[in-house]
Amino acid sequence: MTALLRLISIAICSLLGLSSAVAGGAHQNDVARYLAGLPPTAQSSASSLTLEPAWIAHAEQMDSAWTRLERAQLAPVRAFSAAHLGPPSPTLLYMFSGPDYLYARNFFPDARTYVMAGLEPPGRMIRLNNLSPEDRQRGLDGLRDSLRTILDASFFITADMLKDLQGHSFSGVLPLLYVFLARSGMEITDVRHLGLTEDGG
Repeated sequence: MTALLRLISIAICSLLGLSSAVAGGAHQNDVARYLAGLPPTAQSSASSLTLEPAWIAHAEQMDSAWTRLERAQLAPVRAFSAAHLGPPSPTLLYMFSGPDYLYARNFFPDARTYVMAGLEPPGRMIRLNNLSPEDRQRGLDGLRDSLRTILDASFFITADMLKDLQGHSFSGVLPLLYVFLARSGMEITDVRHLGLTEDGG
């Protein structure tokens, strides 16, 4: 799983055309778990932040939403995939995916590399401890708003995404990918923001 996730995160970020930067995988994995409403590792600097009332409420809402999502959408998708889809290519190319790793993963769980490309803003590396409690609360509220449509209806609405993916501390596609990866049981080992030249180099 770790090797798989390393391929996922590098492939996605390389197509987003970000400026060059690297973040420690262990720290970003704890960020992903925090955003997903899952406890970070005990030694993480984010661990104490889970005592804040805003995160406790966020975790409860995420647990409830994910239980509904699993029962109503993801389990049927996996059953359909097992019954009707043949062996996958090792690499899944998903153009105009936005942050929709969730359905790529559940329709094609045996792919080894997921290459996703979209037009939505990628977002920035998140440093939880650099934010005020108020900014973290607003960010968690905004994150749930961004997730609302896919959790309820199984797809993103482009016009809503362009509005929802900005204006708070956890803006952009990256926080949504973090949630989906963490809730899918993945471990983030490396996150890179890479820039592409005009000729794709």
